[in-house]
Formats: sequence, C-alpha cells, structure tokens
Amino acid sequence: MIRWLWLEFWPVWLTAILVGMHYCAYVLAPDKILVINKIAGSTLQVIGGLIVLYSTYKNIRLFEQKNLLARFTGCFKRCPLLKRPVTRNFMVSLSNESSCSDISVIMQFNIVEEKIAELERQMQEYRQIMIDKEKKFNEKIVVSETSLIEKITKTDKQIDKVETQFHKLVVGGISTQVFGVLLIVYGAVVGFI
Repeated sequence: MIRWLWLEFWPVWLTAILVGMHYCAYVLAPDKILVINKIAGSTLQVIGGLIVLYSTYKNIRLFEQKNLLARFTGCFKRCPLLKRPVTRNFMVSLSNESSCSDISVIMQFNIVEEKIAELERQMQEYRQIMIDKEKKFNEKIVVSETSLIEKITKTDKQIDKVETQFHKLVVGGISTQVFGVLLIVYGAVVGFI
C-alpha cells in the first residue's frame, strides 16, 4: 500500500518534502524569512520550469528521435535569411531485363508417321516449356509471399512501437509535469510572501 502511494503520488510527496524543508529553514533562521522566501521561490520556479521542459523534451524524443538542441538548430537552419547553395541529386538507373525466347525448328516431312512424330516432339517441347514457366511463376509467388509476410511483421512491430510511445506520451510524462507545475506554483506563492 505504501509503495503504491509513493509510486502513484510521488509529485505530491516530493512537494510536501520540499515544503517541510522550507518550514525547517523558517524554524532554523526566523530572522531571514524574506531572504529564504525569495531564494526558495526563485529556485523552485526555475527547477519546476526545467522539470516541465525536461518532460516535454522526453516527449519530443519519443516520436521524432531528436533532442532539443537539434530541434533549435533546425529552426535556425530553415531561416530564410540564411542562404545556402542548393544542390540537386539525380539518380539514373538503367534496367536490362533479359528474356528467354524459345526457338523451335519445324521440319517439313512427307510421310504421315514423320509428321506425327514431329508433332509429338513439339508437344513434348511445349509441355516442358510450360512446366519451366510454371516453376518460375511458383518461385516468384513464394518470394512475393515471403516478402509480404516480412513486411507485415515489420509493420506490426512498428505499430506496437508507436502504440507504446503514445502510451508513454499520454500517461508516462504527466507525473513529471505535475511535479514541475507544483514546484512553479509553490515557488510563486513563496516568492510573494
């Protein structure tokens, strides 16, 4: 139960600890209350702002795989006042597909038996050509099926990754942001006292 309370409400507990430390500073140095409030208020606001900024930074890195420095330098690189030479890359690819052609020589025969024998030979030749083409076609189907299964598996993994990142974005960073906001609010209240 205590572990659950700590894990679920750690921003509240850490803020309470900081309030307790602030109260101890009052007790130890009651004559310097104004200085303590100014220092604690300013420090807590800066720390709270940095915590919120860090949480935002983690959320940006979750999807874009970039850090804040790269993001800010990217803004300056896209500035229209900075002219850069434009280079264009062209890629030309030539494809030469070789095709297999089947040539058969048809001979002229005078005897009916020779004609029948030639027709049987041609039928056997065409049958073998059809068997070879069917094998090639089936091999292409197997290769395409394997490639499709790999792409489906890769897509499923990417969907799972995005789902996990989205869950971390929505649920994971809120505690850190709440803690940062609590520090900012407490720092602002202490700064005005």
